[in-house]
Amino acid sequence: MRLAVAPEVQKVSTSFASTTTIRRGGTYTLGFLDGAAKVTTAPIAWDASAARVKEALELLAGVGGVGSVVVTRADNAAANGHDYLVTFSGRVGDVTKMQV
Repeated sequence: MRLAVAPEVQKVSTSFASTTTIRRGGTYTLGFLDGAAKVTTAPIAWDASAARVKEALELLAGVGGVGSVVVTRADNAAANGHDYLVTFSGRVGDVTKMQV
């Protein structure tokens, strides 16, 4: 018998309290604990494309078990932001939870 192992999926959301598009901006970083140290991505724009988030995470390859990832982005009108689903396709089993 073979057991199927699903890849780990984690969600990152951005949001704004204001509904106006004037002055929206900002960045965030994603990181993982690697032993006692936290390793983080370069700053990512709040409205970054899925490709940009993928690129930032894959630059951390080997850290926190990142490997290759698939990232999708969906608008989240209720939060005035975006939801990113990160699928860790290059790793089987649990992946350390991302930290923002």
